[in-house]
Amino acid sequence: MKRALELGIVLGLVVLAPREVHGKQTLQRSRPQITVVVCDQVRIAPERWLTAKHQSIRILDNAGVDVVWIDAAAAKSCMAQSLDAYFVVVVSPKAPKGRIAFGTMGFALRTGSHPRAYVFYDLVRSFVRNFEPSDPFESSVGVILGHAIAHEVGHLLIPGDAHGAGIMRANWSYKEWRAALEGALLFHPDDVKVIQEQLISR
Repeated sequence: MKRALELGIVLGLVVLAPREVHGKQTLQRSRPQITVVVCDQVRIAPERWLTAKHQSIRILDNAGVDVVWIDAAAAKSCMAQSLDAYFVVVVSPKAPKGRIAFGTMGFALRTGSHPRAYVFYDLVRSFVRNFEPSDPFESSVGVILGHAIAHEVGHLLIPGDAHGAGIMRANWSYKEWRAALEGALLFHPDDVKVIQEQLISR
C-alpha cells in the first residue's frame, strides 16, 4: 500500500508537473533558467528519483526559475563536458562523519567554475524514518530528497548565509517534513527576489 502511495505521488507529479526543460528549449522564455547536472551516486530507484526530480523542479518553478535538469552518470567528476555554465548536485550515499547536524542533509560550495552541492542520502532516509518509523517503504523519501536538492540549489543561488525561512531553514524538523509532504515548503518571497536578481544580473 505504501509503495502504491509513492507511485501515486509520482503519477500525480507527472500530471501536475510545472514547465520543465530537458536539455533543449521548445518555447521562448523570459524567466531565468539554470542548468543543474545531478549526479546520483546511490542508484536510487527510478520512481523515487522521478519524485525527487519533479519536486525540485516544482519548487524552483514556484520561485520563477526554469530548470534544465541533466542526469549525469555516477562518475567521480559528475561533470557535463559539453556545457559551459551549470550547477552540480551530487547525491552521495553517506555524509562525512561529524559534519552534519540533525535536520541538515547536505552542503553547498559556491566556489569554482561550476558551483557544487551535496545531498547525503543516508541523512534524507534518517530524517524520514524519524517522522515515519512505521513505513518500511519510506514512501516520502523521494519527496524529501527533492526538497533537499532544492534547498542546496538555493545555497548556490543566494549569496552569503542563505539560511532563513521556508525551504532555506537551516535545520529541518517535523514542521518542514509535514510542509514538504503538503507541497508547502517553498522559497520565502524575500529569497525569491534575491534569486531573481542574481540570475537576471548574470
